[in-house]
Amino acid sequence: MSENSNRFSKFLPKSRGTRIFVLALVAIGIVLGILVSNLVSDVIARSNPFNVPGIDVVEKPSPTPVGSLPGIDLPTPTIPAPDLVEMPPSWDGKTRINVLIMGLDIRDYETDAPRTDSLILFTMDPLNNTAGMISIPRDLWVKIPNADYAKINTAYRVGEQKQLPGGGPENTRKAVENLLGVPIQYYAQINFNAFVKFIDNISGVRLDIKEPIDLDILYTKDVVHVEPGIVTLPGELALAYVRNRSTAMGDFDRANRQQEVILAIRDRIVTFNMFPTLVAKAPQLYADISEGIKTNMDLQVLLSFAQKVLEIPSENYVNKVINNEYVTFGHAESQDILRPIPQKIRELRDEVFTGQSLNRVADLAQLLQEENARIIVRNASNTPGFEVKTAEYLQSQGLNVIQQGTAPYQTYTSVQIIGATPHALKKLTQIFNITNAGQVKFNYTPNSEVDLYIDFGDDWVASNPMP
Repeated sequence: MSENSNRFSKFLPKSRGTRIFVLALVAIGIVLGILVSNLVSDVIARSNPFNVPGIDVVEKPSPTPVGSLPGIDLPTPTIPAPDLVEMPPSWDGKTRINVLIMGLDIRDYETDAPRTDSLILFTMDPLNNTAGMISIPRDLWVKIPNADYAKINTAYRVGEQKQLPGGGPENTRKAVENLLGVPIQYYAQINFNAFVKFIDNISGVRLDIKEPIDLDILYTKDVVHVEPGIVTLPGELALAYVRNRSTAMGDFDRANRQQEVILAIRDRIVTFNMFPTLVAKAPQLYADISEGIKTNMDLQVLLSFAQKVLEIPSENYVNKVINNEYVTFGHAESQDILRPIPQKIRELRDEVFTGQSLNRVADLAQLLQEENARIIVRNASNTPGFEVKTAEYLQSQGLNVIQQGTAPYQTYTSVQIIGATPHALKKLTQIFNITNAGQVKFNYTPNSEVDLYIDFGDDWVASNPMP
């Protein structure tokens, strides 16, 4: 066991049952810390309270119900009806564990099934004593399970509207699995009331604020201005901090703040030895939390998860955000979208899961062949017939030209993106020396028969590498 574990173990209560319960609270607190953004409040509480089935985690002939742990008088949780989906096997404590944390857009409950407002994949490797997080932007344009291409935040809505097995959480889990190419065993969603109460019960969360920020208190008109420096934020301000998206990079900055608060909660529990406080407040904490979380993690998994997470030092975490480096900005179906760059996202995933990029630097010709982007070449110059020679040259460079034609005159070459084919786009921008963002146009169209249009102008005719 690590030094961190030894440091807080002496504060655990002597009763084995109470120790188990406190560890469960810590696990839930960590999940609470992970899910920090614009979350649904009472709807989840009414329909799907936290399920803590009686699993034999104590070496006794029969399991001890959570509601009857020694020395603690707890309310009895309401057990929801089981989802019509196969539950994951219990974690063995040795293999990598992946947990998808999701927050829901509260505004959707007024008119329709909810969408996810935030998605974070938390991964932990107990053998190598490492962990990491990947924050996934809500506007990422992906194939939605049981539906067509759309923003990834709609996967939850599809699962709820179509009443699929496992509902919104399961459909979202599948969407993220498809995006990242890794198995996800567990999910958790939680409401912001439980988050606020937990932060207050650990006497706030200590943060290093890097730049001035205005924090809007939810459901009020109050705004608190915070200057840079070390500050301890109570629950309401901590929630406002992670919900703020008014800084320069918008949702990308917000994702970084979410990860910052996650680690701060963990450090708060370990560094400030919060176990005595957790024990003293256990009944109230359990009452608050049991009304605000839905998960397919059973009690045994929560216990093992909590103990191991607290043993992993902060320097062993690799945390990443799928930000502007891993996407291109586009437009589809009258909305702004983020188109994933698959190769770069795979490299990001490998870095979080292994601490280094495992992807070999593949030969671009091979990547072009695998991608097989469908390209139409159009002559927008004053030189008739130049599209034939250009198309032949592009084919010699490994590009798949399916058609030639003409386009209205333009001086400078432009490329129009219809499908997500980043390698062909990269090759075309290199060949045609496209350096101005205005020369790249987005018109993402699902199920189109073409992926890219290249409209070359007089600049290409005047200067090109063709023999």
